[in-house]
Amino acid sequence: MELWTTFLDLLQSLLFATTQLWGGSVGFGIITLSLVFRLLLLPLTYAIARDGYQRALGMRRLQPHLRRLQERYGEDPARLAQEQLKLYRHYGVKLIEPRSLLGGLLQLPLFAGMYTAIRRVLASGLGGRWLWVPDVARPDAWLALLVAGLVGATVMLAPQASPQFSRWLLVLPAAVVTGVMLLKLSAGMGLYWGASSVVGIVQAVLVRRGVSGRAAV
Repeated sequence: MELWTTFLDLLQSLLFATTQLWGGSVGFGIITLSLVFRLLLLPLTYAIARDGYQRALGMRRLQPHLRRLQERYGEDPARLAQEQLKLYRHYGVKLIEPRSLLGGLLQLPLFAGMYTAIRRVLASGLGGRWLWVPDVARPDAWLALLVAGLVGATVMLAPQASPQFSRWLLVLPAAVVTGVMLLKLSAGMGLYWGASSVVGIVQAVLVRRGVSGRAAV
């Protein structure tokens, strides 16, 4: 508990420092600190995203085989699961990637810490205007809409395991849930979420190009 408290105090101090770098603008301070942390995690998150992209492409290639197994063993779920596992092993497709689990464990405390640090700073009275947002300590509908669009774009760039599955069935729920949540949270949290999403979009584009480039060689 003491370690967590120290971590939160450190994040809050860093947020105060970045705010001062922007002449007291909490909005730009949040964006700056968010981008710094997101870029520091980029080597790990890029590797996780690349693994996920390759796994999804592998699953797409296996769809004809999986359909045949479903037709053959559909009435025997235990045998179907066994044969599917054999198929995954044969083609080197991993359903669970340890690096992905590690990445999630590392990012969760940072997200929770940034949320708490931003809430503390805004609660101290250091809100104020950011561009069109009157007060970053309060929700802003236009910012919520913008960030929802960024999240939707991130999901749109993610690979699909099955080409028959409509991408909009993933994009729309993600965007709507994000928008609804940010209508209840401070605009400061929206800025943090939006800055992270921008890096996520760039990362997704780089992953797609990197994987496609290797596949073409």
